[in-house]
Amino acid sequence: IIKNTFDVCNDFLDRTTFMINFYRRVPNYNFFRDFTDLNKADVQSHAFFHCMMPSKRFNEMNIKIAEEIIKKNGLYVSGFVAPEYFWYNNIADILEKRNYKNSNSLGFDYSNYPYNPVINEKLYNYIELPVEPITYNKFIKFSNQKNKDNLNKDYFDYIENKFNILGEPICIYGHPGVEGRHPEILKQ
Repeated sequence: IIKNTFDVCNDFLDRTTFMINFYRRVPNYNFFRDFTDLNKADVQSHAFFHCMMPSKRFNEMNIKIAEEIIKKNGLYVSGFVAPEYFWYNNIADILEKRNYKNSNSLGFDYSNYPYNPVINEKLYNYIELPVEPITYNKFIKFSNQKNKDNLNKDYFDYIENKFNILGEPICIYGHPGVEGRHPEILKQ
């Protein structure tokens, strides 16, 4: 299923961002090499584990391990994406210390223009890139639609309406296992 996602994205690597975590891939940390050439896409760290914790020490280790694996694969990473809705203020300090240029922290903010975050009265140097919080997976889960064609149309209508109402930049995100089951979403 993940291969389907990569197959569709391979035609659009110049506008695709892959956010990679590794905990399910032990010890095959270069699994993505089987699917695509990530040197042609934007790659961002998604931590080693698919979670963050209140512990700054854990978060530093989690971010550092993923960063090292990505670097060992010859890829440059300037962005970080906090998994799911796991956001703790200590993450901002870690990103700043490790010289990340941007973050996409799903639980931190999702309705705004890109900006430098202010946390506990401190202005950070990295840029926060808000995203649309409704993944296709969540849309499927909470929709009353049973017809797939109608569901896809409803999802695209939702995204288009949100974009037109707010007039803000929009970044749609998802997980490759879900979008791999629905490659028509990616093709749009």
